[in-house]
Amino acid sequence: GNSNAWSGGAGANNAPSALAADAAKVLVIDAETSLTNATLTSSAEVGCLWVKSNSVLVVNNNTYISFPGKLILDGEIKLVGSAQLIQTHDSPSNVEGNGKLYVDQKSYLPNVYRYNYWSSPVVNALGNTTYKVGDVMKDGTQPTAERSVPKNITFKNYAQVSDLNGDYTTDPISIANYWIFGYFNGTTRDDWTQKKESGAINIGEGYTMKSTGKVPQNYTFVGTPNDGTITKTVSAGTTSLIGNPYPSTLNASKFITDNSNSLDGTLYFWEHKGESTTTSQVEGHGEFGYIGGYSQRNIAMGVAANSVTAGTAGI
Repeated sequence: GNSNAWSGGAGANNAPSALAADAAKVLVIDAETSLTNATLTSSAEVGCLWVKSNSVLVVNNNTYISFPGKLILDGEIKLVGSAQLIQTHDSPSNVEGNGKLYVDQKSYLPNVYRYNYWSSPVVNALGNTTYKVGDVMKDGTQPTAERSVPKNITFKNYAQVSDLNGDYTTDPISIANYWIFGYFNGTTRDDWTQKKESGAINIGEGYTMKSTGKVPQNYTFVGTPNDGTITKTVSAGTTSLIGNPYPSTLNASKFITDNSNSLDGTLYFWEHKGESTTTSQVEGHGEFGYIGGYSQRNIAMGVAANSVTAGTAGI
């Protein structure tokens, strides 16, 4: 984009900014002007956002676009690196339009026999309350950028890949769909529900998927961004795999504070440590043999996963 083509903002070159002067303004990205692809090089807080058809808003790494009002997404928003789209309203969805958001997530798991745990920040189309992995999760080997075009992942079934492993050497990458499972209000390991790439998963619920073996392996989620209040009811005495449903990070301190009535005040994060990247049985292909540790985060501080344990004994 042409940074000199911005108009009306309080930032450099009239660009939108995080200054109070822009907090109530409407940010319009319009391909009929010279801002065919507009790039935010610093964070911006505005009143609402309209990305017109055939227009692209690129949000650079380590920046964000935040607003409490409506998002009319007729074009595209591309979040580069750790860029974030933050919609601050608490009401039901304020998104309109059939445009797309692009947001990357990475896997750092080198062992093809181990699971990553995912959730989607987008749905395939406006108004959907569920998503399908094959619709929203793309091969992001080429990370999101102004001109990037993510490819569809090749999802292989049992008849096509007898070892049921992912493969980063193919183009696009290959994933064995057998291992894509959800888990909600379950009590035993038999309550895992196989989703594959075509099964519907409710917004806010997560899924397992095994690694391609590449570190890092980048994926790009493409679709309508989730926003507003999303409610899940987890029954007492059960366990559920849920995840952040938004295209922005969660504030750990606020999460702990907001849930102080139901948490002991500490978040635990499992990290695989010291495992072979090529062995399945010794390292635990299924429920046994995990090697790693739990990092911890409370309201005051965080502790890294330096104490390696076997299985789940470390929790």
